[in-house]
Amino acid sequence: MAIGAGLVYFFIGGIWFTLYQYQFDLFQAKPATHALSSLHFHFSSAIVPIFIGLLGRIMTKKSWYPWVVAVDIIGPILIAVGIIFSKPIEYIGVTLFACNIAIYTTYLLAYLRKSTLQKKSSFFLVLSCIAFYTIVVVSICYPLLKNMFSLTIHDFIPIYGSLHAFGFVLCGLMGWVYMIDSLKKLTKRGVS
Repeated sequence: MAIGAGLVYFFIGGIWFTLYQYQFDLFQAKPATHALSSLHFHFSSAIVPIFIGLLGRIMTKKSWYPWVVAVDIIGPILIAVGIIFSKPIEYIGVTLFACNIAIYTTYLLAYLRKSTLQKKSSFFLVLSCIAFYTIVVVSICYPLLKNMFSLTIHDFIPIYGSLHAFGFVLCGLMGWVYMIDSLKKLTKRGVS
């Protein structure tokens, strides 16, 4: 379910990106809001469910895992509705979703510490987790940075997008590809 939800969110992210590219004002939201929404849906809402689905395939099932999947599917919807209609709903969605990603990264880092899998997969997955925590720190510090360096939302979008795209997503994808490859090799050795 989580992987399927991620694929649906790629489509939704594409809609927001199109709105930004054509500078449409939808629901009285500014085009810069559409840019952030497309970043959010493309890199967070779409890829996090896929990563959590992959984690679910390798981990020992925990009682909390279905809740992580549920929050992962509902969180982005709350954020989108909140951006358009209600700031409190947006804050609730962002908090739930960020906590969800923190659970994913924390569990993944603990799993990698105990794992004897390929060093490449561990390296890239650790980088992906570090990128997430960097994004959180930059997001929290944005109001201060905005005042100190006169940053605008347009300055923040490439920083936020680059950390997401190259740090969290690209490193995460590379790590999961190596992880799946090493698990297949282990399975083949066990069968032989």
